[in-house]
Amino acid sequence: MTAPLPLRYGRGRSLVDSTRIRWGGGGNILFGIAIAAQGNFAIVPGALFIALGLATWIISGFGTIHFTVLSPARKAIVAIGSTIGFITIAVFVLVWMFTNWIIKIATNN
Repeated sequence: MTAPLPLRYGRGRSLVDSTRIRWGGGGNILFGIAIAAQGNFAIVPGALFIALGLATWIISGFGTIHFTVLSPARKAIVAIGSTIGFITIAVFVLVWMFTNWIIKIATNN
């Protein structure tokens, strides 16, 4: 019996394809650096997010190993790491866009 294919959304691309895994791992690393730079008590959570990003990249072979051939435990790590990192990138971009919008309104540009 073959392994089931990963979940798909509107355009037929997988939620855990190689591009999202790469960007998700990077998002975790950036989020970990941003948290760790906040001070003494933030170093541990920052290091955990950096470790999650690195684990996402290492386990998936930087997105070259197909998601369906991973063991269930590795699938969980890669899927969680990719999802958290991708959402982090989306939130950072939305906050940046919202901040620029507020600045444009405040300066009447």
